[in-house]
Amino acid sequence: MLIGEYIELSKRHGFPGQTYLWSRPHPIRILKTKDDRITVAWRFETENRELNDLFHDYYGMLPGTWKSIVFEKLYQFYKNYRGRRLADHEIEELHRLKEEYPWDVPPTWVKRKLRELFGREL
Repeated sequence: MLIGEYIELSKRHGFPGQTYLWSRPHPIRILKTKDDRITVAWRFETENRELNDLFHDYYGMLPGTWKSIVFEKLYQFYKNYRGRRLADHEIEELHRLKEEYPWDVPPTWVKRKLRELFGREL
């Protein structure tokens, strides 16, 4: 299904003579849950500015989720510095940002969100 979405995005947002704007998606992590279900984390990469902006402006992330918070922070960093080589202090800033907002959801955020939504932890 992911490859189907990849092909559809390429058709909708491709440029003439250019079908694929990014590398093919590939799994970066495969997990088996306690109830024998398989979860796969996928990644694709692009250096295409228009595609990065398209994902931010048109598709984005589900609002209010941890991923949307992280995506917004990293996208703002990207917008501020894209198109040029980063200075040492900017690289350090990026590392601090990734440390403060890791892609994996921190348990403390989950607990806070549960209290916010349900008035207690489950």
